[in-house]
Amino acid sequence: GGEEKLGKAFQSAWDAFLLDHPEVFYIDASRVNLSIISITRGNSVHYEVTMGPKEGASYLADGFTSEDQVNQAISQIEGMRNEIIGKIQRKDTYSQILAVHDYLVDSLEYDISLQKPNIYNIYGSFINKTVVCEGYAKSFKYLLDGLKIPCIIVSGNATDSDGKSESHAWNYVRLEQNWYGTDTTWDDPIIEGGG
Repeated sequence: GGEEKLGKAFQSAWDAFLLDHPEVFYIDASRVNLSIISITRGNSVHYEVTMGPKEGASYLADGFTSEDQVNQAISQIEGMRNEIIGKIQRKDTYSQILAVHDYLVDSLEYDISLQKPNIYNIYGSFINKTVVCEGYAKSFKYLLDGLKIPCIIVSGNATDSDGKSESHAWNYVRLEQNWYGTDTTWDDPIIEGGG
C-alpha cells in the first residue's frame, strides 16, 4: 500500500503548502502531476516520486505563460499589498484585522458564475476583483501575513443561510492568544436587484 499512502501524504502536504502560501497563486494545483514508481528488489520495495506538470501542459494558472508574466504579477500584487497595508491608520491588532476585513468586503465581488479565471486565488482578488470563498480567504491571509498577524485558511463544509451544506473556505485569526473564525465571503452580501 505504499503508493496509496504516498499519494495521500503528497496530497495532504500539497494542500497544506498551498493554504499556507497564498502568494503562490500562479500554480494551478489541478495541473500538477505526481508520479510514483515502485521498484521491488527481493523483499524490499523502493519508491521513486516525481512531481511536475501533466503531460503536454504547463502547471501555470490560466493567463500565465512565462516566468516574466509571473514575476510581473507578483510585483504588482506585492505593491498592492504594501499600498493597502500602508493605508491602515490604527496600529492595534484588532483594528488592523478589521481594516483588512472591511477592505476585502468593500472591494471584492463574489463570482456566482464560477467561470472566470483566477477566482480561487489572490490574483483574482487583487487584479480582477472577483473571486469565490477560497479567493477571499487567501487574500485575507495574504494581507494579514504582511501585517505579521497569525492567520490560517480553513476549508471544509459549511451550512449556508438556506440550510444547505456546501464546500467553503474561511479563516481563523489569532488575537490576544485566542483564535477567532472570520469569514469575509459570508460577510460580503450579494445584493440582488441593486440597492
